[in-house]
Amino acid sequence: MKIRLKIYPILLFLMLALPFSALLLPAEGKEAQSAPGVFRIRIDPGGEIAEVPEREFLIGAVACEMPMQFCDEALKAQAVAAYTYYGRLRLQSGGDYDFSADPDAFYVYTDRPRLQARWGEDFEAYYSRLGALVDEVADEMLFFGDEPVCAMYCALSSGNTENPEDVFSGVSPGVRAVASPWDAFAPGFYETKRVSFGELCAALAPLGIDPSSVSPQEVFSAFERTASGGVVSLSCCGKKLRANELRAALSLRSLNFTLTVEDGSFVFATKGWGHGVGMSQYGAQYLGKAGYSYREILAHYYPGARIRSESA
Repeated sequence: MKIRLKIYPILLFLMLALPFSALLLPAEGKEAQSAPGVFRIRIDPGGEIAEVPEREFLIGAVACEMPMQFCDEALKAQAVAAYTYYGRLRLQSGGDYDFSADPDAFYVYTDRPRLQARWGEDFEAYYSRLGALVDEVADEMLFFGDEPVCAMYCALSSGNTENPEDVFSGVSPGVRAVASPWDAFAPGFYETKRVSFGELCAALAPLGIDPSSVSPQEVFSAFERTASGGVVSLSCCGKKLRANELRAALSLRSLNFTLTVEDGSFVFATKGWGHGVGMSQYGAQYLGKAGYSYREILAHYYPGARIRSESA
């Protein structure tokens, strides 16, 4: 499938990237512990475990990830990616729960009452629409060979997505770097963040780094980048850091950034939003608005993967 470039307006919506701990472990050797059609979710911060039917989970999960202003095909692509991603975690699970979520923070999953509070008078229409879209793609998962894809996704790429091994650890078949140039037209694609010297010292202290030992111009050096432009590692006061560590310490929007020192402050200019691996959610919206189906969207962002229905 070839993607042709058009420019469409994309609505502003702030989406948080998912955490991806232990995602690249193979699924073999683990049997699902959940009852069929149910996800066992640890509800944070309390820690109680809820058994959530798949349909209810997917409605809440998609609502956490995309605004209802997004088109149907983008929402369906998100539903398949989420079902694949969390279905894979369920297969890996050997404990009391499959994964964690914080419904109050709209993190991973939220429930019907919280959506009702958020959407107000639009609740019935929005919930019904999401339910119908989830039903259209029920049980569809992405596979690479016989294994479910670790179907990661992010809010917005830097114009190219990243290979998972460059950002996390290990290779994930079916998730490879691809071009996503339309992301540059999304609101919030570029952002700058100014960090004072004092703020930098406080942020790096937990990492055992003291920037006051060198001049501001000598704090950062030796940037290593991926082919997509994301920073993999860098030297900070002579200590090698993974770029993910710096991003977490400074709350940078993405790993694709440049740095300048201005009047003793550090100015980070970022492109994109999130870790940059897998499907770009704004990219999915762009392609859906351009007339591509959810299957074509998924084929672009997860090259080589195939959709398979678990109920077939």
